[in-house]
Amino acid sequence: SDLEIYVTAGNQLTIKGERKEPAVEKGVWDRKERGFGRFSRVIDLPSTVDAERIEARLHQGVLTITMPKCAECRPKKIPVRAE
Repeated sequence: SDLEIYVTAGNQLTIKGERKEPAVEKGVWDRKERGFGRFSRVIDLPSTVDAERIEARLHQGVLTITMPKCAECRPKKIPVRAE
C-alpha cells in the first residue's frame, strides 16, 4: 500500500513509495545502513511497453515488474518470395 508504480509516455517507469522506520521498543541504534522516508525513481525504458499487460508483484521484500513490449514494437518476420 506504500508503493505506487506508473508507466508514462509508454517508455518511462516511475516508482514512488515510503519506507517506514521500524519501531524499536528497547535499545538504541548503533548504525543504520538503510534509509527511511519517501523515495521516487524514474527509469527510462529502452522501448515502448504495453501498459495494459504490466504486472507487479512484491514477494518477500523483492519487487518484480513484468512489462511486455507493445505488439507494434516487436520485430516481425517477413517471408521472402523467390520469383
